[in-house]
Amino acid sequence: MKKVLSVLLLILFQLVAIAQNSEAFFKVFPTLNGNEPEWVSMMYSENPNVGEVEDAFRNYYKTNEFVKTIHTQNHKYWIQVVEPLIDERGFIFQPTREEQEVLYQKQKSNYQKSKNKTSSVLTWTAMGPFETYKKNSTQPISWHKNIYSIDQSMSNSNLLICGTEAGGVYKSTNKAADWILISKGEVFSGGNSAVKIHPTDTDNYLLASNKRIYQTLDGGLTWIERYFTNGTGNEFQYATGNDSLVFHTSTSGFYKSTNGGFSWTQVYSDKCWDIDFHPTDSSIAYLLKSNSVATRSELFKSTDGGNSWALQDSGYYDPINQGANNDFGGKIAVTPAAPNRVYVALIGNSKAGDDGWISVYRSDDAAATWTNPSGQDGGPYGAINSNSKWNIAAYSSGYHQGFFNFDLEASTTDSNKIWVATIRLSESSDGGQTFNSIGAANSNRLNDIHADVQDIEVVGSDIWVASDGGINYSSNELISHVALNRGIQAAHFWGFNTGWNEDSYTGGKYHDGTTGWFESYSQGKAYNIGGVEEASGYVHPIESRKLLFRTHYSSNNTSVKTVPSVFGGATVDNPDLPIRPNESYNTAQRSGVYFDPRYADHIYVGLNNKVYKSTNGGGRFKTLFTFPDSTGMIYEIEISRSNPDVMYAVYNPSGGYWSNCVIYKSTNGGASWNKTQSDPSGNRRRFRISIHPENEDVLWICTPRGINSGKVHSTTDGGNTWVDRTTSILNGENLTDILYQGGSNGVVYIVSQNGVFYWDTATSNWVDYSVGLPLVANALQINPFYRDGQLRLASSGRGVWGRDMKDTLFSPIAQPITYADSLYCARDTSYFDCYSILKHQGASWYWNISPQPAFIDSDSIRNPKVYFGAAGSYSVSLTVTDAQGNSDTKTIANMVTVSSDCEPDTIPGKAVKCQSNSSYVQTALLPLSNTDSVTFSAWIKPSGSQNDYSGIIINDASQTAGLNIRTGNMLGYHWPGGHWYWNSGLVVPLNEWSHVAMVVTPNGVTIYLNGVGSTHAISLSPADLSYLKMGSYKGWNSRNFNGEIDEVCIWDRALSQDEIRELRHLTRTGITPFSKNLVVYYQFNSSQADIALDRVGGGHAGLVGTAQKVISSAPVGGGESDRLQISSSGKYMLPNTETEIHITQPQPNGEIVLTRINWIPNTLPSSNPYTENYWILNNYANTFGALDTLKFKPTLGSSFGDPNDFNLYTRQENGDLNNWNLNCAAWGKDGGTYNYDNSCNISNGSQFFIQSNSNNAIQSGFIGIVENSFSSEMKLYPNPNEGQLTLELGKTYSTISIRIMNSIGQQVFSKYYSDSEKINLNIDGEPGFYTIEIIGPEGEKAFVKVVKI
Repeated sequence: MKKVLSVLLLILFQLVAIAQNSEAFFKVFPTLNGNEPEWVSMMYSENPNVGEVEDAFRNYYKTNEFVKTIHTQNHKYWIQVVEPLIDERGFIFQPTREEQEVLYQKQKSNYQKSKNKTSSVLTWTAMGPFETYKKNSTQPISWHKNIYSIDQSMSNSNLLICGTEAGGVYKSTNKAADWILISKGEVFSGGNSAVKIHPTDTDNYLLASNKRIYQTLDGGLTWIERYFTNGTGNEFQYATGNDSLVFHTSTSGFYKSTNGGFSWTQVYSDKCWDIDFHPTDSSIAYLLKSNSVATRSELFKSTDGGNSWALQDSGYYDPINQGANNDFGGKIAVTPAAPNRVYVALIGNSKAGDDGWISVYRSDDAAATWTNPSGQDGGPYGAINSNSKWNIAAYSSGYHQGFFNFDLEASTTDSNKIWVATIRLSESSDGGQTFNSIGAANSNRLNDIHADVQDIEVVGSDIWVASDGGINYSSNELISHVALNRGIQAAHFWGFNTGWNEDSYTGGKYHDGTTGWFESYSQGKAYNIGGVEEASGYVHPIESRKLLFRTHYSSNNTSVKTVPSVFGGATVDNPDLPIRPNESYNTAQRSGVYFDPRYADHIYVGLNNKVYKSTNGGGRFKTLFTFPDSTGMIYEIEISRSNPDVMYAVYNPSGGYWSNCVIYKSTNGGASWNKTQSDPSGNRRRFRISIHPENEDVLWICTPRGINSGKVHSTTDGGNTWVDRTTSILNGENLTDILYQGGSNGVVYIVSQNGVFYWDTATSNWVDYSVGLPLVANALQINPFYRDGQLRLASSGRGVWGRDMKDTLFSPIAQPITYADSLYCARDTSYFDCYSILKHQGASWYWNISPQPAFIDSDSIRNPKVYFGAAGSYSVSLTVTDAQGNSDTKTIANMVTVSSDCEPDTIPGKAVKCQSNSSYVQTALLPLSNTDSVTFSAWIKPSGSQNDYSGIIINDASQTAGLNIRTGNMLGYHWPGGHWYWNSGLVVPLNEWSHVAMVVTPNGVTIYLNGVGSTHAISLSPADLSYLKMGSYKGWNSRNFNGEIDEVCIWDRALSQDEIRELRHLTRTGITPFSKNLVVYYQFNSSQADIALDRVGGGHAGLVGTAQKVISSAPVGGGESDRLQISSSGKYMLPNTETEIHITQPQPNGEIVLTRINWIPNTLPSSNPYTENYWILNNYANTFGALDTLKFKPTLGSSFGDPNDFNLYTRQENGDLNNWNLNCAAWGKDGGTYNYDNSCNISNGSQFFIQSNSNNAIQSGFIGIVENSFSSEMKLYPNPNEGQLTLELGKTYSTISIRIMNSIGQQVFSKYYSDSEKINLNIDGEPGFYTIEIIGPEGEKAFVKVVKI
């Protein structure tokens, strides 16, 4: 027995040892120098273990910056090719030709059976994208689908065919205005690398795919396999004037057919790249094939129709550095404009140090002799687009993609003009001597040409460019172009998600960025909304047009865009989420962005081994839970609808590609997690999961590439036990997703590469549900669209499909949803929506909210707006009824808690501190979308010198607008039509407070620093200020403000200089709050750490990253101000501040502003008694003579005691340091004032504070009720007190909010009370003065000054 086992093991080892990796699995197969990372050499080895390669890849980039190289791009391509070929041990196993044929026959048989089924419901139908459009426009662009090959009929210019990377073969009969799929029932879904139309027979096409040559004789209705080449096809060519003679080049050799493609013979087994015929002499043909010994691609010529071939290398490329050179291939071009001219473009490395580009060689005598017009092979390369030889195959970094993106064609009318396709589209107008990039990277002519050009087809004046993004057409030799892709449904999704109450979808696509589609666009029109090619895509549960996605492999954020409701409208750029989930191109190896089914602002993200949560719509995320394994990876999270406290996660403890996963469960909303008691059987390397919408203990999972006996499992007890639901129907299927249909009798869908199946409870078996899909569906993910009773299916190369659910009469399951569980302003409008499992046609809704809100626009619509109007906790009940009369009700107790924290404060309170590259404040949507007149103001305290263009208040729109700090800490601005480089001359002092403002009108901008303005007169355009960042320039790490910001105000009008100066030190309270057209007002004083409440509206903002609230020392507060022009000596009364001044010579001859603040400074000279005010004099004129008289009057009470005790202290106008100067004592008092004379030597602007020289009180009558909108019977006693007080309100109020602040504005107590008329309070602090703020349910407010003794 042992001997038999040994023999079996030996056989197995020998099978594994056979090279299974292939050059065809890579874009280009480079020569390694031995200095590459370990994962690189492993990936290119003959028989790599894919799991080990992936683990090495991930581990390498944990400690090394990810830089795009040929190896990383090869890896991205390689992993998607080899994943379906991996065996149970992680090795690549390529099926033999015979095994492939058996598989193809099985696929075709199953497809035909499915197609022959009759059904009373609709089959799967294509939903696009059929054409991709440029964002904010109606212009089609080729960010659509990778097109490998294209051909135009020589006998009918309206006829074209093209081969896609992963979506089949398409045909157009109207010159590419529309395309139709002609390979839906065929096995060649991808890799269609060469296509050719018969010169005269418009129904006869050749195709290279699946290492085979296929042919159709009926326009694509049926296809016939003609020959197995075992290589990747590169080119077909019919002999001029002889339709029976056809040549084919391939990586496996050179092939010839003498009967029009019906049968083939192999002529050469070397790699053959291209074949072309002489334009006027059909007996002459040119062949380019590799010489592995000479390491070059060589040009062979036949003069007898291909019967014999001779090398033509006189003057031709001859690498002189054998051993250091590489051959990546080449292309041929001929032109009727000079029939004997032949061009050959060669790629590779002629020597060490080259980066993929060798040169173009040219012959003017039908290949007899050759010259190199540029004069050199390979490098050194000059600057891109320069007259010196530069690398047209690579980016400036040297990155290129070899033959994967490569072609050469010549103009039919100008023999000196040629085009080369590489990562860019380049043109030479001087016969190959110099080149210019005219499309894609570094283009100096054509916009919107996608990078990585695959094929160029020139037929007369028609030029077709096929790229990673699609097809572009030019009729004027590429002076201009249009994208023509309508009907090519071949989007290769790596991520995908769909809307709930409106039909929408989004997803990141291979090569082509992120797609955004909405139901009103029709005909499969979709937008390219950004991104590169990430496995990303999420949809907001309430706002179905709000799409979330990661933009780039190096991005740590998640972009958020709202696509327009009407096609052609503008896309809104919403603030990014400052985090991204685990995302991977590998099947079922990614997390996502997940929303609580009750609250759209409660968002979960799985990143590495951590679960993060945001409760403010993604403004800030906090770590909710960390799994114990530092290398672990979260692959999926599911939140239960029936009980959102229950969540499941797929977790890979080691993070290894080939490591087993486990399922964790949380019962407390993600705060803690425990592994399920048992694991399902079979392959556990990855899972996809789906929870029963009505029972959190019922969970179904599927396993990609699971063994035939363990692909699908279910549990009914939360993972304690599992039942294997796999049947033989699933043999050979690679599963990619699973969905439990809510309201059904146990209908579960699973997705595989070949289609969709559903679980039939009656037979306990899986039933094929794929009718209507292509034979090779490449299905990726399935989503429900309950509104219409349909399914949405995304694929990797076949676009998006839709079909009715198996059970279209499912029962409704009610689920109300809103944005947040807490509102901090009773005046805020709350938006509710139905997140129910419900078919909307014929449905009805009923909402019941308890206690009754002040306003609900309708209780019988799907998405009511609610104004609660009073503080309290509100329970929400939603009843949904479908067209059949079936109803369901869900009540969420205390779904929303409302408080009243939004009235403007009269104290400085708190400021926001931005101290790192990722800390700022992000606003909500503001009503400032098209603004040409606006005023910003704020107090800022920069911590040291600022980065250039650090944002103070900057918008998020594409056209930048806002206030910033320029080079040298100078205030600057951005605005459409303005000059960001304009010199304001206003340099911000460092490490101290300054008041800054920006006033914009259509005629210019004025920037203010501490009331001093600088104007730039210029014609300005309106700006979009819908979203703003405070403390950051658009979130750019290099442009974040470092310091504190407070008192941010935005008016949608231009304030005058007088207003700017008068409001400088005042909060938006009191007699003159400057509230006219005040749109938003942020004070940062609320107790919620993550939220900055808008004190005048609903534009609440969120703190992002490490931004935090700190005690504000800004010189602001409630009070009054007086502005006065002084040009002569005399006494002046300032009526608002009740201040008198007497000025002698010299006069200021200008303007002063005096502010009386009804609060005390942030620091005090001593602990002695003081006045409850301080004053600030801003002098905008000249220094004046010492004031003869200065009389201050407090807001409350009056001066008291001996004037010798009335010490007057001064410090700098904006000062916050405890550096008070004792100027003098008072000389008297009258009428309750504090009187000072010229001995105080007051001759300029200052802060003024009056404090006792002893322990004696200096102010009387200032304690008690300062402001009261409650009942006149309200009482607070005793006052003074020893810390215990009683508040009597005069009647019972449903909710009362109480805050107590000490003398320097620090909050020492905060609490909510319910159903209260009498409240006992305790002041836990040192003896001194305190302010008690009392707020009622209807916005009633009172302030009481008390003294603790």
